[in-house]
Amino acid sequence: SAQYCVPHWRLDTPQHTLSADHIVYCTGASSPQQPLLAALPWQLIRGQTNLATATAYTGRLKTALSAASYISPAWEGRHCYGASFVPHDACGDWRDSEAEHNRQELARLHPQLAAELTAAPTVNGHAAVRCDSPDHLPTVGPVADSCPYLPNVWVNSAHGSRGLATAPWCAESIAARILGLPDPLSRRLREALHPNRHIVRALVRQYEGGR
Repeated sequence: SAQYCVPHWRLDTPQHTLSADHIVYCTGASSPQQPLLAALPWQLIRGQTNLATATAYTGRLKTALSAASYISPAWEGRHCYGASFVPHDACGDWRDSEAEHNRQELARLHPQLAAELTAAPTVNGHAAVRCDSPDHLPTVGPVADSCPYLPNVWVNSAHGSRGLATAPWCAESIAARILGLPDPLSRRLREALHPNRHIVRALVRQYEGGR
């Protein structure tokens, strides 16, 4: 838990009590459970990938293939492919039905790769929960407490299935703002990702509806 004790935040964990000038929530699918973030709109999306042992043929793949599904080149002798996409599902258990769905999608993407990997020894993949927002844009920036901002509290979340590409850029933006350095994101992008954008849109709709 976090409590503001001027001029610092006090963080209580099961093992320690810490003091911090700034807090950055990079909490992914657990964002809705964080008290300071609970008012923001979140959307949880379950996903599952398959792993399959590479063959001589599939090992020749040198780049990721992507359409409705994807497959990556072999790493340590295995290919990862998928992934399922189940909105409003926060369960991270393994499901054979989604594994079969991924195999069918791979067959549509590249029938010969699918035939090779179906015949090869199979290994279970990975199931987890993505964190997204209603407009499918990351939620990045200062966290508000109604109208005023909470002092030195930031969020970098809701990256959906694009986190490897978007999260580092957003982290650099937050770090730049904390340190007073040039921001790598334009003002237009910062406004598009701002946590308060949903509140602003709701107020605009309310105003337009009452005219």
